[in-house]
Amino acid sequence: MQKSKILIPNSKAFTIIELIMVIVITGIISGITAMLMLEVMKVYSFVTVREVILSDGELAMGRMSREIRQIEDAESIYTADAQEIDFEDAYLERIKFWLDSNTIKRNSDVLVSSDLTTLQFQYRDKDNNLLSTPVGTMSDIKRIQINLTLKNGDEEIALQSQVYPRNL
Repeated sequence: MQKSKILIPNSKAFTIIELIMVIVITGIISGITAMLMLEVMKVYSFVTVREVILSDGELAMGRMSREIRQIEDAESIYTADAQEIDFEDAYLERIKFWLDSNTIKRNSDVLVSSDLTTLQFQYRDKDNNLLSTPVGTMSDIKRIQINLTLKNGDEEIALQSQVYPRNL
């Protein structure tokens, strides 16, 4: 008895099911890759905006701290309240820092500008007590705290510095 052989033609083509499976798998991989790339772009945007805000804030904070540190003496402070400080430094230059709308100004120059900026000064005595009204008690000021909040779009950064004026 002879066994019969079934001959299958040599097929080099893909079936429709194989093509559909490749398309589905490629679509899933493309979707996952797109979502990952979107997240990377969001993180990059977040970091870039924060870097710009932080750079502006550090520049302003550093400048104010350096110059406030150089206050001549207690009699050289003309105005000291929560929104502004006006004083004469050791080089007899009159300096005023204040918030004008959304801009922090040093005298008439723009120190930093942002979408929304808040600036607050707090004054403390030698025992670290907060001076509510430093006017009239300028000689009691031993430390000045600067609070600065910068906002750009949805990103907001709060900075704080404490300055011990050298001559007070």
